[in-house]
Amino acid sequence: MASRALHIYDLAQLASDSAASTQIASSGEYPVLSVEPWQRRESSLKFMTRAVACMPNDAGYASGSIEGRVSVEWFDPSESSQARKYAFKCHRQPSPEGVDVVYPVNALAFHPVHGTFASGGGDGFVALWDGVAKRRIR
Repeated sequence: MASRALHIYDLAQLASDSAASTQIASSGEYPVLSVEPWQRRESSLKFMTRAVACMPNDAGYASGSIEGRVSVEWFDPSESSQARKYAFKCHRQPSPEGVDVVYPVNALAFHPVHGTFASGGGDGFVALWDGVAKRRIR
């Protein structure tokens, strides 16, 4: 089984470090840039992550997996912020035998203003979600 580790990088800091390190040294060699993640976490999802999207306000992210689940998490490592994270089932269709057919979440995208997001699944449907109310938009 693959690792469920998530490495989160601060891209603004990475860009500034990279720009500073590309200055050519007097010897003509480029310095080696050592990059460490800003945060290391374990995924809330049990199976392989298939899609990731950051919130437009940079407060957190959503991730989708092959098990037809989406998790919503925040970057702030405080206990109060981490207590707000949640996951839910989606992209499932009932079969005649009474067992749900589970489809992977292939894509996630946030609306830049309203805080809603969309998930695209292997079932061929795009579902719209209200991230604040934790409900599907019909």
